[in-house]
Amino acid sequence: RRVVVDLDEPLDPTLASELDVPGVFVEAIEADGRRVTFALAGVPAGAVVARLAGAAALRDISVVEPAIEDVVARLYAATDAP
Repeated sequence: RRVVVDLDEPLDPTLASELDVPGVFVEAIEADGRRVTFALAGVPAGAVVARLAGAAALRDISVVEPAIEDVVARLYAATDAP
């Protein structure tokens, strides 16, 4: 899953460190630092949104689910492992 956040102001470099949520990674920064995509590795989106709301002025948030093809491919890859 991914959380895409549109900010009122460009990204403050300390935002990612202020999140301090294990399993959350900055995947992309776009629109002159005003759009940030966070990748979630087994972390509930609510925990990330709560931290973001306290760290930055948010304009919009969306949670993007992975494509079903990606989920199925990961499941098959996991069963192929020795």
